[in-house]
Order: sequence, then structure tokens, then C-alpha cells
Amino acid sequence: MCGPSPTEILKNAETPLSYKQDAPRLLLVEALEVAARNCPGGWHAVIIDDREVLSQLAARLGSGLLGEAPYAVAVVAPEGSEHEALRASVYVEVAARFLGLTPLWVAAGGVDGVLGLPKNLRCVALVALGKAGKTRQPDDRSLRGRVHFNKYGGASGSMLLQSLLKAKGLV
Repeated sequence: MCGPSPTEILKNAETPLSYKQDAPRLLLVEALEVAARNCPGGWHAVIIDDREVLSQLAARLGSGLLGEAPYAVAVVAPEGSEHEALRASVYVEVAARFLGLTPLWVAAGGVDGVLGLPKNLRCVALVALGKAGKTRQPDDRSLRGRVHFNKYGGASGSMLLQSLLKAKGLV
């Protein structure tokens, strides 16, 4: 890990940190550290907590939920590093879930001007972060007809897996 951990920052802070304001930002740093370890490369992150910027991004991308999020991470990359940046954005999403945040991943072409990016960088994805107001329970139809094995329409070779999927009504 590069530099002090968020826990060390909290322990050594000269001024008290507000949990409500600063804890989500520290969690974002943790998520970005996971991405940096697993996806080295030319990607960068822009952490967005300005309501106006989030609203502009939401309007540009047609995603109302993005405008309601308290934070978002824009993952940007120079041309040729887009693959690494996309991988990093997925790591940010997964790490955020692990940290108890509710992420919303959005493909984000055409927002470079809103973020003030230099000409050599492009935004490839946004991960909006917050806490879900309520837990959503998927219905049984969410995967029915969508899970295939080895080829489209193929069944699992595992009898145990096939039985579990059949018991859940997914096949």
C-alpha cells in the first residue's frame, strides 16, 4: 500500500474529522487503493462530490440516480489505456460494495468537458457511490433464461448446480 492507510490518517489527524463528511471519502480512497494494486497502468480517478457537477453528469448521461448520489468516481485514461481504466472502475465498484457502499457503474463517454479533463484523457466510466435507502430483493425471474453454460442455451454439466438452479426456478 502506498502511503498511510485511512485508519492511520484518522489516528494521526490534527483536526477532528467529521465521520459523516469524511468517512465516505476515506472509503473511496480504500476502493481506489484496491484498484491501484490490481490494475496498475495509466488510469486516473476524479472523485466528484460537487452537487452541480453530479447534476451536469446525470443530465449528460441520462442517469437520474447519478445526480442523486453523494459521490462518484470518474475513471479516466489516456488513449490506449482504456482497458486498464475499465478494469480499475470495476475494482472500484467491487471494493465499494465490500465497504458497504452502494455503487452504480455508468459508461461515461462524452463527459470530458464537464470534468475539465486535459485533451489527452478520456472518461471511460463513472461509479456513483452512496447508501441504498432500502434493500432490493431480486425476483425469481431476474436470471431465468439468462444463465447458460459452455454455449448459448447449454445446461450445466454439474448435477448439483443444475439441481440448485432448478430448485430456484432459474432453469
